[in-house]
Amino acid sequence: MKSLLKCSGFLSCLFALVAFILLMVTPSVVYNLKISDASENISGLVGIFGGSDAQYGMPWAGILAWVLSLVALLILVVTVVLPVFDVKVLGKFKGLLNLIAAILLVVAGVFAFFELTAFKSANDTLVTLAQLTGSYSLGIGWIISGILFIIAGLFALLPVINKLLAKK
Repeated sequence: MKSLLKCSGFLSCLFALVAFILLMVTPSVVYNLKISDASENISGLVGIFGGSDAQYGMPWAGILAWVLSLVALLILVVTVVLPVFDVKVLGKFKGLLNLIAAILLVVAGVFAFFELTAFKSANDTLVTLAQLTGSYSLGIGWIISGILFIIAGLFALLPVINKLLAKK
């Protein structure tokens, strides 16, 4: 258990980084045609920021998941890297920063699962017309990303839980 606590910050940072990369490079929404087995993938960047040609609107869940995960990732990098260089600034605030990062990561993971709903609401007319000939589904990379964000949040929470249990 102690070895897991020592590397929990690194594992949390690693899972969050992999999830963050998956969020951007894998398709966020997949459009499957009913008539044939063809499908259209809507990229992760379009799912986050919307289309540059105004074809797709910007979904709220994608941008919130991206911003929250970016902030949490920066917090985790600070809490993992600064102790390596023997910087004592984080002494009292490391637990609070881990708690904030954990909350941000879990919320980002939940928002990754809301991407399909947010995409449909941001692109109402396009989705209404497209549902006549097919259906939308959440991309597998975003599902994995949401799971990894939640796991990273739980790993970030381990040291905080250990300190709370040690005080009792």
